[in-house]
Amino acid sequence: MKRFFYGAGLVFEGISFFYRERKLWKYVAGPVFILIVTYALSIWGILLLSQKLVRYSEALVAGWPEFLRNLISGSLFATALILCAIVIVTTVSTLFEIFGGLFFDRMVEEINKKYYNIDSVAVPLKKQLLFTCQGGWYGVKTALIFAVLFITGIFLPFWGQLLLIVFTGIRLGYSFLFVPGFIRGEGVAETSALFKNKKLEVAGFGICAYLCQLLPFAVLFTLPGMVAGALMLYNGREPQR
Repeated sequence: MKRFFYGAGLVFEGISFFYRERKLWKYVAGPVFILIVTYALSIWGILLLSQKLVRYSEALVAGWPEFLRNLISGSLFATALILCAIVIVTTVSTLFEIFGGLFFDRMVEEINKKYYNIDSVAVPLKKQLLFTCQGGWYGVKTALIFAVLFITGIFLPFWGQLLLIVFTGIRLGYSFLFVPGFIRGEGVAETSALFKNKKLEVAGFGICAYLCQLLPFAVLFTLPGMVAGALMLYNGREPQR
């Protein structure tokens, strides 16, 4: 179990490392900016639509008592605000992961260069597209496994949930490792083979990372550090200053 807890500990070591190294914070600015723009446009669209609905409803109930007209208008506006809140709460973590993927590869390259003295490998575009497809297919399979185990958990509350955490966590652990593998020209199969004898470390890292992501909004503060922690696991040692 020592190897398992070593992998789990790298999650927190990576988070701590990221917050210590302020020069790495710039890689969060990009996904946060895209996230803000995305939500600003979404909220603007929802509120604009709600205003049109308010005007339409006012025309329909023009002959009604004023307090009823105000109640209907206020209810529509309140519903729009609630919808905005639901959209943000239910999508913020997923969108941050998606947008973060556009920037965290560069962060991994910088950590490799500065702290491990490992130069980036020029990966041809064709190979990059192949890696993207491999990662996407791995994600689809993970989603299917999650769905099956989630349904199982409904009928077997304890064992089903335990299996969900274990199997989803393990696959999440490997998915984190694919990032440093891709930038060194190694695909899903090569990275998986590289950790054939380190499955306990991967399981510890992935399960701990998965449990951290279950906390509301935690991914906004932990994801960059977990990416750094996965690089430590991949390189087999902690970064040297």
